[in-house]
Amino acid sequence: MKARNPAKPKVTITRSWGDLCPQLADGVSVDAPLTDGAPWVIAADGVPRARVSADFARLAELFDGRRTVKEAVEEANIGADSPQAIGVVEALANAGLLHRESVEADGGGVVQRGDRSNSHFIFRPPLTIQWVLFDPASFARLVARPFQHPAFRVTMAVLAGALLVLAATSVGINGGVIVSALSTPVPLGLFGWLIGAVILTGCIHELSHAVTLAALGGRPTRMGIMLFYFMPAFFCDVTDGWRMGGRWRRAAVALAGPGLHLLLAAAAFGGLLIPGSADIREFLALYGFACLVAVIANLLPFIKLDGYLALVAITDRPYLRASAMAATRRSLVRRLYGADTEPGMPREPPAMAIFGAACILFPMAMFAWAAIRLQPTFVGMGSWMTAIYLLLVIAFVAATTRRLVRSVAASLRHGAHVGRVILVTGAVLAAVSGALLIPVPATAHLGFVASEGQVLLISSTAPALEPLQPGEPVRLLSNGIVLRPEIATAEVSREAEEPMPVDAPVSALAPVWLPDATSEAWGVPLAVSESFGALPAAGAAEVGFERSVPLGAYLFDLLVREPSQAMFGSVGAR
Repeated sequence: MKARNPAKPKVTITRSWGDLCPQLADGVSVDAPLTDGAPWVIAADGVPRARVSADFARLAELFDGRRTVKEAVEEANIGADSPQAIGVVEALANAGLLHRESVEADGGGVVQRGDRSNSHFIFRPPLTIQWVLFDPASFARLVARPFQHPAFRVTMAVLAGALLVLAATSVGINGGVIVSALSTPVPLGLFGWLIGAVILTGCIHELSHAVTLAALGGRPTRMGIMLFYFMPAFFCDVTDGWRMGGRWRRAAVALAGPGLHLLLAAAAFGGLLIPGSADIREFLALYGFACLVAVIANLLPFIKLDGYLALVAITDRPYLRASAMAATRRSLVRRLYGADTEPGMPREPPAMAIFGAACILFPMAMFAWAAIRLQPTFVGMGSWMTAIYLLLVIAFVAATTRRLVRSVAASLRHGAHVGRVILVTGAVLAAVSGALLIPVPATAHLGFVASEGQVLLISSTAPALEPLQPGEPVRLLSNGIVLRPEIATAEVSREAEEPMPVDAPVSALAPVWLPDATSEAWGVPLAVSESFGALPAAGAAEVGFERSVPLGAYLFDLLVREPSQAMFGSVGAR
């Protein structure tokens, strides 16, 4: 069992089973299997916390604060002796599933239960806040009824296959339309419709989990919106699936959401075969791509999304990710510091440590890629978005540092030699420092404006343009929402002087287009090698300085200095 509050000390029962009257905590339930051979489940707030045997479940059901443990064993007729029964109580207490007052040395009696009927806001460690809006069970059962008939399921499977074939054909024919939509700024109105469609699809995605669970005999319990690591999202509680027998049934519930996104992507791409306006075709291309990205992201097993839940169902191993990451940290600490942070525990196979390393590194790599790729977009959208960007970067660095410090502290607590810890930690820090000194080409991600016979390199801050020297090469790019193909080459004009204030189109700073909308910026003139008339009115630009900088300095400039200048030393100083 997993403890609900690891900060509290473990409970050790010292009272006899004849005078101990344990009571299940508020919101804790003992749920029977849905199918033959499936496990009993002990849940907290509707979320399964442990799979237990039938004897364990029958005993736990009787812990109401009135019966003693001995009376519960006799009533359940399970034939357990005193040490076994006390072991059940300790396991439940240390998992946070009992009222601690009912098992402490001077406790006893019934603890008054709180009213949980209006518990719409739920916090789940470490960084998830859920707002329950409604119970989807009735709706899910209604929609699931046709899927309980084999003929309907076969018909839908054939139609889904035909839709996927149609979509593949359409992508082959309309590939140019899709690439164009991804590589040019999106009109702001169309972008709003796209965001609305993505949000609605997220809601339908969660409902598809509920409908699949209901079709297989389970009951979805709660649906609402949440903040998942500071990101808004929908959620639907389908953990009732753990009471179903058959691993593939639970996997089907997890994969229903990505399956729906795949079919919607296919429908959008298939719609490109129908003649329509340019705006509609651009919307279909962008929406189809967004759904396809959602499929890939949800199927990755290294974060707690649908792909991971499907893997947990197939392997029939709850807490797989946490166990794998713990195995990785334990292996690293043992190899580096010579200490075992979990003495007495069996060692996991090497595959678990490898999977755990992927679970640790993948989110870090994704965050780093997104922070580098999206920096110009965040900085170009104003002070508030820049502030959010900086806070996320700071939180990421702080969380990574905290994990490393905790690993070193754990090794010291479990017997690692202080000298070895200092030596190895120093070697690791030296290696990281050496990597940060690797020279990389110096580049700056800016924008350009072509107007009135002149092309200007622009930035939201004047300091970003001050290091430029006449003749330095510049790549002019299309400022697409995903792709940024090169459209021309240029160089900083020999006539360039101090940066000048300009009113730049929004599409020069962010991948959106809004007629007549401008943003205050700074610019220097460019000499363009291609025909001026072939350039769009605005776009992205990349300056390749004719020098190298250490990797650490490049990352600091990109992730900290440039956003800080955009917030505190830019347009407001004009």
